[in-house]
Amino acid sequence: MLDPPKVLRIQRKASYLIRLAMILGRRKILLSSLAGLNQIWKR
Repeated sequence: MLDPPKVLRIQRKASYLIRLAMILGRRKILLSSLAGLNQIWKR
């Protein structure tokens, strides 16, 4: 069993990583959608 402080630290790190991944994923989606719009405009 893990002691509570370590568990809390792991949970905080996990939530931070999840938030980071969400931000990066959103940015990637934005970039890909912008690239798609550029291709549409070029046609």
